[in-house]
Amino acid sequence: MKTKDLVVGLGEIGNPLLKIFSKTTNVVGYDIDDKLMNKRKFDENKNLKTLFLHICIPFSNKFNKNIESIFKKFQPRCIVIHSTVSPNTTQKIQKKLETVKVFSLLQLKMSDNSSIYDSSIWISFIFLLIIIILITGSGCCGVYHKQISHFVNTSNVP
Repeated sequence: MKTKDLVVGLGEIGNPLLKIFSKTTNVVGYDIDDKLMNKRKFDENKNLKTLFLHICIPFSNKFNKNIESIFKKFQPRCIVIHSTVSPNTTQKIQKKLETVKVFSLLQLKMSDNSSIYDSSIWISFIFLLIIIILITGSGCCGVYHKQISHFVNTSNVP
């Protein structure tokens, strides 16, 4: 069965994630600003089941309610929160949405309190992505870093 992944919030975090994931996965973007979305692709995939829901919206007092609303709309199997959130946010969302697994990468904890470090695949992926972006400087998959030459000496890199 064909599925889709969904990136919610197409700003500084969501847009680069969408570009990276779209290289290997059927992924669509969703944002309250319609101009940021590819409406044609979104409509083409709207009837597919959502596997991963990547949350890239700013944290606010309404964050949990917004996640619940987005969950009801798309019914994903797993939610990955890429936003910086306050302590226990992941656990509160997990309690409310018991049928889905919720991860928060920036808390580096999973909703069942086990460390995300237990998964060497996640750490390897994140480490590799950071290294590629720093070394190439050209922007892996269309993602560009800010000028960091005064922090990292990349003059020896071919």
